[in-house]
Amino acid sequence: IYTLSLHDALPIWFSNISQDSRKIAKGDVFVAIKGYTVDGHNYIEKVIAQGAALVIASRYEDYNVQDCAVVVVKEHEIEKIASMLAKKINSGNKVHTVAVT
Repeated sequence: IYTLSLHDALPIWFSNISQDSRKIAKGDVFVAIKGYTVDGHNYIEKVIAQGAALVIASRYEDYNVQDCAVVVVKEHEIEKIASMLAKKINSGNKVHTVAVT
């Protein structure tokens, strides 16, 4: 994974990872994914204000990143990084997977 840029220091600890800005709390990781109807990049300032420790994005604007690191990566690598972080959070825990078809 190639990091395009890093703003502020990476956190050494985080508790949750989400692409839903409404679920971000202090110390969480927010993954800004550009979807078909909603662009997660529009919520970066909101999650920083909510206390996010890390934001993973595919573009950087002049955000107030005090106490929050922003990692900018290539757009096609965002979901890969989110998957790796989620796996790290859930390692050792009993995680149940449910698939609905």
